[in-house]
Amino acid sequence: MSSRKAKVVKTSELQKKSKPTTTAEIPNFESLSFPFAPYTGLVGIHTSLLAFTALYLPRSSLYIPTALYSAYFQVPDDFTVLSQPQSDISGASIITSLTASPVQTLAWTVGGVAFLQTWWGGWVRQWALRAREEGSEGERKAQRQELEKDKVAALNQAFVATAATSVVFFATLVLFGAPLTSHLAHTYLLSLLLSFLAVFPPAYTLGVPLSLTWPSYLSLPQLDSSQPRFVQGLYWARLFAELSPRSPLERALVYPAVGTALGCWLGAIPLALDWDRSWQAWPLPPTYGALLGYVLGSLGAMIVSAVQYFADMNRMNTKIREERGVKDKSSKKKKN
Repeated sequence: MSSRKAKVVKTSELQKKSKPTTTAEIPNFESLSFPFAPYTGLVGIHTSLLAFTALYLPRSSLYIPTALYSAYFQVPDDFTVLSQPQSDISGASIITSLTASPVQTLAWTVGGVAFLQTWWGGWVRQWALRAREEGSEGERKAQRQELEKDKVAALNQAFVATAATSVVFFATLVLFGAPLTSHLAHTYLLSLLLSFLAVFPPAYTLGVPLSLTWPSYLSLPQLDSSQPRFVQGLYWARLFAELSPRSPLERALVYPAVGTALGCWLGAIPLALDWDRSWQAWPLPPTYGALLGYVLGSLGAMIVSAVQYFADMNRMNTKIREERGVKDKSSKKKKN
């Protein structure tokens, strides 16, 4: 009996020794499964197209007839740069065309950003759906087809959430000092831009945490308090209230949103300076600050995820080599 107890104790001690003692030794397999090559390539394309949208897309109004453009956007009579298409893309020409009508610049920018964010949100959503797939290849294909059925509904919910949060952003901008009795179109277009940058991708990828249900046509809408919505709300709270993303997918959603908010807030600083420059017109500095913050947030998420990916790969390869070395030593001892 004593010999059996000794054997049991020895085997339990060996099992304890074989188990990792710290969580730092375990690689983050979520970071190992993210699509590194397509993700980095698409981030570069996405950020480049956002820069093009912000700097060059508003200048496409140069090809609108001068009389129609001047009547709609209220361009001053002494402004002659828009009278004919210009091939000069110098810095002065770009600034002049972008600051001629802030409403026109915001309208073109919001349209381009909405198109790009729809494309980008769709790709991130596909990434999230593939990360949830389990089982064999046939089971994964069936799960993918089942989730694709909700694509249109998810897209509609994302647009509704974007429109709803634009009203919240509008009120927030007014509370932070935006003009209330004038420049309403300017302020709302900025709030809509912030919604497309910060809210649309996570709403399309993760789903909207709040939804309204109508028990009947004549009743008032009620807030959906089901358990899936509650869990989804906690997930959103962890990401955007606690700011604690744990995977490359979550970083791709959280970092750009945080960069958008910080960029818009820091971009408002030049508005208080008495330099009397045309580019200080409301809301151009916060607009380009938000776009710059989004681009930097996207690049930051890519860099952090790439560094963690290669670090986890290195740790995993090191662990595999150590296990192989232990097996080789044990096999050599058995042969001897």
